[in-house]
Amino acid sequence: LRIELPDALDMVANSLTAGLTLPQALLRNLDHFPPVVQEEFARVIYDTRIGYSVAEAFGNLAARLDSKDVQIVSIATRIGVEHGGNLADGYRMLSGILRDKRAFEMELAAMTTEGRMQALVMTVLPVVLMLLLGAVRKDFIVPMVTTAAGWGTLGVLACMQTLAYLWIRKIVDIEV
Repeated sequence: LRIELPDALDMVANSLTAGLTLPQALLRNLDHFPPVVQEEFARVIYDTRIGYSVAEAFGNLAARLDSKDVQIVSIATRIGVEHGGNLADGYRMLSGILRDKRAFEMELAAMTTEGRMQALVMTVLPVVLMLLLGAVRKDFIVPMVTTAAGWGTLGVLACMQTLAYLWIRKIVDIEV
C-alpha cells in the first residue's frame, strides 16, 4: 500500500482539480487504482454511502490499516474536508512527500545493510585469520588452545568481538 498510495493520491488530485468531489474522484479512479488501494478506497466509498462523512470514512481507513502514511492521508483529508482548502494541492504535496520518504527509507536500508555486513566481517575476520595462521604456523596457535593464558585470551577476544558486533548492530539499527 505504501508504494501504491502516492500514485493513487495523484490520480485523485487530478480528478479533484477537474472539479469532482472527493467521493466522485475516488469512484471515478477506482478501476485505475492498484489492487490494494482499490480495495481500501472502495471501502471508503462504501462507508460514505452508508452514512459516514468523508472525514469519518478516511478515519475508518486509518483505523483499519496500521500505517503512518495512511494516517497522514486521513488527517490531511479530514483537515481539507472540515476546514476547507485545496485538497488537490494537498494530495499532490502529500504524494511527493510520501515518495521522498520511501526513497529515503530505501537509501537508509541500503546504508544500514552495509553497516551490518561490516559488523559481520569485522567479527568473523579475527577467527578466519587465526584459522589461516593455524594452517600456516601451527606452533603459534597451539599455545592458544593448550594453556590457561591462551584460553583466557580467546575468552577476552570472544567477549570483545561479541560486544563490538552488538554495538555496531545497535548503531546501524535506525528506525524512521
